[in-house]
Amino acid sequence: MGFLSEGSTFNWEEASNRPIDLVKAHGIIQFLNIYHKFKDRTKDELKWGDEIEYILLHVDPETKRTKLALRGHEILDVLSEEEKQFVKEGKIPPMLWRPEYGSHMVEGTPGHPFGTKCGLSDLVKVEPSMIERRRAITAVLRPNERVVTMCSFPLLGAAQFGEPFTEPPYIPGGKVARSLFTPDEVIHPHYRFPTLTANIRQRRGSKVEINVPLFRDTNTPNTPLPLPEPETNQSSETEFAVPPLTRIRSLNADFNDVKHPHVLSASNVNSFPGPLPAPPQVPYNIYMDSMAFGMGCCCLQTTFQCCNITEARHFYDQLAVLAPVMMCLSAATPILRGYLADIDCRWGVISASVDDRTEEERGLKPLRNNKFVINKSRYDSIDCFMSLDHRLRPEYNDIDLVYDKEICQELQEGGVDELLARHVSHLFIRDPLVIYKDKLLIDDTAYTDHFENIQSTNWQTVRFKPPPPGNTIGWRVEFRPLEVQLTDFENAAFVVFIVLLTKVITAYDLNFYIPITKVDANLASAHKRGAVLTEKFYFRKNLSKDFSCPNVEDEYELMTVNEIINGKGDMPGLVALTRKWLDSTNLPGADPNTKARLNHYLTFISKRASGELLTAAAWMRKFVENHEQYKHDSVVTPEIAHDLCNACSKIGSGELIPPELLGDFTRAGFTASPWDCGCN
Repeated sequence: MGFLSEGSTFNWEEASNRPIDLVKAHGIIQFLNIYHKFKDRTKDELKWGDEIEYILLHVDPETKRTKLALRGHEILDVLSEEEKQFVKEGKIPPMLWRPEYGSHMVEGTPGHPFGTKCGLSDLVKVEPSMIERRRAITAVLRPNERVVTMCSFPLLGAAQFGEPFTEPPYIPGGKVARSLFTPDEVIHPHYRFPTLTANIRQRRGSKVEINVPLFRDTNTPNTPLPLPEPETNQSSETEFAVPPLTRIRSLNADFNDVKHPHVLSASNVNSFPGPLPAPPQVPYNIYMDSMAFGMGCCCLQTTFQCCNITEARHFYDQLAVLAPVMMCLSAATPILRGYLADIDCRWGVISASVDDRTEEERGLKPLRNNKFVINKSRYDSIDCFMSLDHRLRPEYNDIDLVYDKEICQELQEGGVDELLARHVSHLFIRDPLVIYKDKLLIDDTAYTDHFENIQSTNWQTVRFKPPPPGNTIGWRVEFRPLEVQLTDFENAAFVVFIVLLTKVITAYDLNFYIPITKVDANLASAHKRGAVLTEKFYFRKNLSKDFSCPNVEDEYELMTVNEIINGKGDMPGLVALTRKWLDSTNLPGADPNTKARLNHYLTFISKRASGELLTAAAWMRKFVENHEQYKHDSVVTPEIAHDLCNACSKIGSGELIPPELLGDFTRAGFTASPWDCGCN
């Protein structure tokens, strides 16, 4: 979820007076301090780590109801105890646990990064690490609870069925999100999350507005989807204080006694990829109105520590081009608010759920109180490449970048080159959304809290991350577009593939550059239902370092995902290039068994791209369409959702292996702890 801290927070009215300007001014100072301290740092080891977000479910087999278990903070407390004990004993914990936006969510990461110290052997530790994390959560669940790596709970916000979708049961509404569909209790009670929700809504000046096309089946009515009446208790704008984490309610406490802060609502119609969606009441639209619909989704992320800042900037650019293709390959979000959607991915939903742009910033009113018209939500694709690579032609940065020119000048006068200065000053067109009262005045040479405040709430497909002060961590890039998969095998396959691609990019000096506008077009295409088989994506005809054309338009063409991954004509495809590098490498640990396992992952990616194996989104659609209670009306009833979640739980635990989803791939051989090999 990004930058977390303890302490009380400013509501939007308080923050919009002085703290915002202070945070932004000192954030730039902190970046400059970090930049000059570490800009010449080099020879860092390539390290990486993954982040998996889990959903907690409460299952009642008698009533055939599956609901969200709002026990994330309780389970997190239990899981964190082991972590604290390791630290107390001076040991590295095997896994780390952190809160996520939803009360039904938990985030797990490896206790320490994987790296190149053991050569290729660390790559085969990824899946065992994921298996151990799933086991750790499962061990602390109650008998009627399950943990799944689903991207989105199918009944989140499904108020149309007239029954709660959470356990404990809560009705929609509250003074934080003011939602017609979700209760505030679905938000994790850490200060950051309700404050973030409230301040987005208040800054925007309206609730968030998310519109997604409904999948039109044979019996789908040609009428607007029903909307519940707003609760009367949502009309007050009274402020509330958020409790500190130590005073979070126990299981049996009344959550209504826990007061949340005021929230701002964001309306994100303009940021959804592709054509502007229709108004909420128009038929064939799924309307959603709270941050929980987006940030309540789960994803799979990978962060890389690079050799130096130059390599980090290069990876940032190259991976940004690959982001839409990889998102399409990992598509896993076909159901929203109890309906089959006509999209397969979550990204546009999250983008809409946190869009804090005012009407002026969206270009709906003349600029009077705001400085910029901003063309995207703060959760979207990148807007500019920034590598120092001589192959980065000006034509690739073909968006009229919106950035703070005063900040850009300050950065350049401070010794930052223009491309990086434009990148940072583009981030700083956004306001900080969560400001901690007790961390307003800090030492700019020792901390980067104010910079991270802005940085961590620019949720783009890739993120460029400077080294944190007082740490041994180097320059990093975070790869963010992947949808979480149902099994540890699939999640490991995607992480390993991305890690191997970074090695291939370096070894062969590959060039993925296409214009930013084409990357944006690819992201819009990646959302579409069945896009992995039906859509085409702009991609370079030749990835060679020396390939270029007088006209940029001649360097790329439209290709299918299968052609990009498995090759087309003289273009060998990303899997073939990876296998070529894998066959030729002499890195430690490049033994036949390790290479065979890595090729196992590559084969899975190849078959997913060719359509031989279904995406999770396609498999879920097929499950719903074949369910005996489905009426081909686009509605995913609580009974259908219960059976779907049960199947997803069994797939995640290995009890069920659908051949159309997983083929003959298994997790055989990964039963020992990933740290038993001694390659820490």
